[in-house]
Amino acid sequence: MKLPLSKRLEACAGFISPGDRVADIGCDHALLSIYLVENGISDKVYAIDNKKGPLSTANKNIELVNLNEKIETILDDGLTHLPEDVDIAIMAGIGGILAINMLEKASRIPEGMIIQANNHLKELRSYLSNKGYLIEKEEILYDSGIFYEILKVRKGYQELSNEDLIFGPLLRKEKS
Repeated sequence: MKLPLSKRLEACAGFISPGDRVADIGCDHALLSIYLVENGISDKVYAIDNKKGPLSTANKNIELVNLNEKIETILDDGLTHLPEDVDIAIMAGIGGILAINMLEKASRIPEGMIIQANNHLKELRSYLSNKGYLIEKEEILYDSGIFYEILKVRKGYQELSNEDLIFGPLLRKEKS
């Protein structure tokens, strides 16, 4: 049984390299986690949420598709107890300031992150650049009446102009 996935979350999944072990931060219903495993993108996903209600829904969905062996749920407020084997973290559907706060409190930040922030992208890009991350890939898409920007970042150096911070360095070049 395939559970439906939004265009936004499907685009986030498209940023994952096959074989990556993923932390789905703020997993909500675990639909993204399930999609990653069902489509052979990841063989191990940690579905992490800071609320018991959404984590309960996530567990039910994971059981429904019989993926308990490959998707582990964790009650946590983000990256404070990130498992050591995580290659990449996805933070989708959160605000840019919340993403920054989660990164500030992180026990460990993986080499790569996919962040789909709903607002404060200028502040997020600035923070990431100042903390030694470069934007490796960006996408803007329209889903359900809303424009979304998705960033894939990894450790590295990148100098960003004010225009890059506002519009995204790669999105500016692509003129998408």
